[in-house]
Amino acid sequence: NHNGVNIKRTIAAMINEYTPIKLFSSRQGASTITQQLVKNLVDDRAISGLDGALRKVREIFRAFTLEKNYSKDMIMEAYLNKISLSGMIAGVQAGAEIYFDKNASEVTPAEAAMIAGITKNPTQYNPFLQPENCLERRNDVLYFMFNQGYLTQEEYDEAVNSDLGLAETHTENVNTN
Repeated sequence: NHNGVNIKRTIAAMINEYTPIKLFSSRQGASTITQQLVKNLVDDRAISGLDGALRKVREIFRAFTLEKNYSKDMIMEAYLNKISLSGMIAGVQAGAEIYFDKNASEVTPAEAAMIAGITKNPTQYNPFLQPENCLERRNDVLYFMFNQGYLTQEEYDEAVNSDLGLAETHTENVNTN
């Protein structure tokens, strides 16, 4: 329901970043999926200060342009094909193949939750290097899925009680840096 940018969250995040006023109890991002896609597509890495603020402005205008020219479905598909899933793994299809040795359309709810969970912090939730963190994050995502009605109680219980189920064929051959 936005045009590529959540203006209220962006203004609040800017106030949090550049003034002593804190509108949230912790630093929270304001980027939409469209803005995250822009960030993943362009090599604009300015992080802080004036350069960081100008990068954010460029990102906002690029997000508006994407939203004018592409449908939400196309933006989501591009995002899912570009998102980092640890090391050199990018996109949910590559993640499904490397982590589970299957097509993305065949993953279980637990596997889908693991892939979704990794996106929050691909290094911290790398299942090869940080399996305990990954499992905890996966279970958080499963809870969110259950809480929002995407899983029944039975599906949730089964998924949360399963292990990560990583494919044996890739665990030693994947560049996880």
